Amino acid sequence: MEKTTLNAKAREIRRKILKMITRAQGGHIGASLSETGILTAFFSVHCVSPRKTGPTRTGTVLY
Repeated sequence: MEKTTLNAKAREIRRKILKMITRAQGGHIGASLSETGILTAFFSVHCVSPRKTGPTRTGTVLY
């Protein structure tokens, strides 16, 4: 994906995070907003599909 596309996707996700936290009337937004860019870039490169099963399926553990 192009950098501009990733930035737009990350911005869209951040807006959704803010809407959810606003509706919940509370929460800690710092971690959610800072991780958005990292995870958007990660998942754009590492294709994750729940439909893919078997020994060819790749997985990633984030901790």
